[in-house]
Amino acid sequence: MRESLIGATNYSRVDPWGETMDAVAAAHAARGPIGDLGGRFMLDRATFARGAELGLQPGFEFYVLGRFGVLGQVPAAVVAASAVFVNPDMLARVWASATATASPDKGAALFNDICQSYGRAHLSAVPDLDRFVALAERVVDGASMINAPIAAGWRALPRASDTEGRAQAFLHMLRELRMARHAVCIHAERLSPLEAIVAGPGGAANAKMFGWPRPFPDAASSSARRVAAEARTDQLSAVDFAVLSEAERTEFVAALDRIVAYATK
Repeated sequence: MRESLIGATNYSRVDPWGETMDAVAAAHAARGPIGDLGGRFMLDRATFARGAELGLQPGFEFYVLGRFGVLGQVPAAVVAASAVFVNPDMLARVWASATATASPDKGAALFNDICQSYGRAHLSAVPDLDRFVALAERVVDGASMINAPIAAGWRALPRASDTEGRAQAFLHMLRELRMARHAVCIHAERLSPLEAIVAGPGGAANAKMFGWPRPFPDAASSSARRVAAEARTDQLSAVDFAVLSEAERTEFVAALDRIVAYATK
């Protein structure tokens, strides 16, 4: 038995390639697919263009209002505290500009519609997608939203009635949930958001995309703590996957693999 970092629950480790999968292994295996699949619609060129429907500039202005609009009409500092990895100075400017043009609830509603439409356009060929939806819904609805305000906001939005739309929405909610868990863990490892970004897979390119100015910190000095933060995140995310049985967690990861294999870009 292995004690989780939060000290409340033990998770037994089993062979992740066997018939059952423990919660930590499931969280680890799901990390990459959820990060990729959950965020695709946000970075799609067609998504950026639809900001014009609200009078917004194409690109980051709509991204900010759409993704973080679930927080409501709040000060930019509240958005920055929730978004974590976006440069707060740039976020303050963009949030002020976007909310002067359109309300956060309208931005979130349109982003939610785009998210679901993206699923209909790109997930229709995925086999047994309804099983993924059933399992993902249990994970999302069973998860504690402590320190996860963006995920909580997305969970409260209207859900699609069709399988493909629901699947994409749950992928996004799972992504926001993992991000919230990761934010706690980088803080525990004494990493700044910028250090965590630069030491991560996207490196300096991601830091630039999220508005951080150069010079960037040395990635090598943060890489070990970044790896430790990811391991902590797997442990913390395991609590979210504990709602599923070991066999169901194996099903869930297999369902993610099918989405990766069959989803169109």
